[in-house]
Formats: sequence, structure tokens, C-alpha cells
Amino acid sequence: MGDSQSKQFGTQYLDKLGDQLDKKAPVFNQSLFAGAGDATKNAWSQGTTFGNSLVGSNGYGAGQQAAQNSLGGVFSGYGAVADNNGLTGAQANAMTGNAGLGSQYAGLSSAYDENAPGYARMRQKLLDDASTSTAALFGNSGRLGSGASVDNITEASLNAIAPLDYSNYQNNINNQYRSLDSQRGIYGDTFNMGQTGVGNTLAGLGGQAATAGAQFGMGQTALTNKQGALDLLTQIGSAKDANAQGALLGKADLFDRTKNAELDRLIKIGAAFGDPTAAANEPAWWQSLLGGALGLGGSALSGGAFR
Repeated sequence: MGDSQSKQFGTQYLDKLGDQLDKKAPVFNQSLFAGAGDATKNAWSQGTTFGNSLVGSNGYGAGQQAAQNSLGGVFSGYGAVADNNGLTGAQANAMTGNAGLGSQYAGLSSAYDENAPGYARMRQKLLDDASTSTAALFGNSGRLGSGASVDNITEASLNAIAPLDYSNYQNNINNQYRSLDSQRGIYGDTFNMGQTGVGNTLAGLGGQAATAGAQFGMGQTALTNKQGALDLLTQIGSAKDANAQGALLGKADLFDRTKNAELDRLIKIGAAFGDPTAAANEPAWWQSLLGGALGLGGSALSGGAFR
């Protein structure tokens, strides 16, 4: 490029540069901070609510609190079984009643007492019969007197009634035995049924405790799942925020490259033609144009290049 061409090029360059200086500098009138989006704010809101609810409930979820309440009932149930030496009220009554049977059995020990109804008479009859039979061996023992027939009738009646009285007495004794045996059986059945009831109660309480434990575990799983969901919402919100921030920076970059395209081109051209290795006594073309540039610059300044 010849000297005249260089000067012409430099003049054109300075003219264009002056035009750019006269223009008001473009401004990207928007903050480069995108901020948190709705997804992130939603995650923050739900996370805050979730955290506050856990703090208010000592770290337990609703399902876990229900499980704890259920376990409280289980503890009370076990305590009730432990009371009264592990017996139900019916069992305690059965034991008391069964103990009383002992004295009643003992009361029947006089079943063969000499004073039992009819027993003394039958005993006397046997003695009389023995005496009569013995006396007959030694001779006739006729009975004389007008009262003999009455005595015979009376004796015969007593002898006939005595076995019946004794038999009735024995039947009564046997009936009492059977009654006591029956009561003892009923008390035993009552006790055994009570024991079955206690066993069923303990089994039911054990099942309830296991259910409460499972409910507590499921409540913990629910808390973990919810925390995981909140974490996922936060990640999604962060990704959206990063995308929005990138879009904003891209918009600012596009604005700068569009509005300042001509100025950037001139700066690159100037850098390309600048020659810092030129000899000191041979100034570069742009240095030779400095005087003109100053005049141009005065015009640009007077025209408000930096307004």
C-alpha cells in the first residue's frame, strides 16, 4: 500500500472512528443477575414448610406420631396384664373360689360319722340281731306281755326306715361331692379360659406393637421420600436458574456484539495496522495522521462524542 493510499485509508478510518465516537454509547439496560426462578422459590417454600413441621414435631412425621400414640396404648395393655400378678379378674376369682372348696371338702369328712342319720339305729339293729341269735343258741327266749306286738311294730318300722335315712344321707353327701367337683371344674375352666384370654391379649398387643413399628418405619420412608423429592425440586430449580442466567448473559453478549460490531471492527483494524516494530524516525501511518486526528477529535469533542 503506497503512502497516498495509506493516508487515504487512515483518513477513512479516522472518519469512521469519529462517527463511532460521536454516537452515544449503547447500554444493555438490564441486570445480569437472573435471580431465583419460580421452581426454586417453590422448592424453598416447600422445604421451609417441611423443615418447620419436623422441628415442631421433634423430627417425627404424622405417621410416626400416630405409631407412637399406638405404642402408648400397647404399653398400657401390657401394664394391665402385669397387674394382679398377671391374672385376669375372673382368674383371681376362680383361684379364690377354688381355695374355698378345700374347706367344703373337709366338711364332708363326717360322712361316716356314728351320728349320721339312721347309722346308729342300723348299728343297734345289728347288735340286737347278734344278741338274739346268741340267746337262741341257749334256749327259747319267748317274749311275753301285751306290749310285745307294739314293740315289734315299732322296731320293725325303725329297722326299715334306718337304711333309707342312711341311704339318703349318703346320697346327699355324694351330691355335695359332685357339686364341689363340678364347681372345681368350673373354676378350672374359668381359669384356663382366662389364661387363653391373657394369651390372646398378649398376642394382640404384640401384633399391635409390630404394626406400630411397621407404621413408624413407613413414616420414616415417607420422610425420606419427601426429602428426596424436595432435593429433586431444588436441583430442577437450580438447573432452570442456571439456564435463565446463561440466557441472560447470552442476551447481553448478543447486545454487545450487535450494538458495538462496527466499533469492534475498527478496533481490530487499528490493531492489525499498528506496527510497533517500525523505526523511531519512520513513524507508522497512524502516527503521521495524529495531527489530523487531534483536529478531528476536537470536532468530535465539540460534537459531544462522549455524551
